[in-house]
Amino acid sequence: MHLEKQEMKLNGGRSRLTWAAAFVIALVGAWCLLDSGFCFSKMRYLSDKELIAEAIRYNANDMKTDTTDEAIDAFLKQNPRCCEVDRHPSTRNFLDVCSGFNISEVTLNYERKALKTPLEPFYQIDVAISACGEALKRTRGMGYSMLQEAR
Repeated sequence: MHLEKQEMKLNGGRSRLTWAAAFVIALVGAWCLLDSGFCFSKMRYLSDKELIAEAIRYNANDMKTDTTDEAIDAFLKQNPRCCEVDRHPSTRNFLDVCSGFNISEVTLNYERKALKTPLEPFYQIDVAISACGEALKRTRGMGYSMLQEAR
């Protein structure tokens, strides 16, 4: 009888340990998906083109394009090296990923619609985009005399 109680305690401890290990593995798996830019609401990764399109829509008022899919496709065709996506920007840290503020930065290079300074008709701007494609904010911007290209 005493041996059976010890065996039940041992098995109960193993069961708790198994559940704890499963929880930790699930937590690490979820964090890895968050860190990699997985969009849980759409249950997929968004492509660079989708993130770039959202950044263009967000910034279209300053660009010589509008927000339709056709206009964005035409802009990208005319400017094939205009844009790039950084899925792990240096401004993001561990707490950002854990809190769900997992952003990518999209760099846009374009000709301005309205010239604010005639010596700098071109502009380069970084737009923070969520893993699900929501444009969050403009992070950096700078005017240029010549059109810049993405790296």
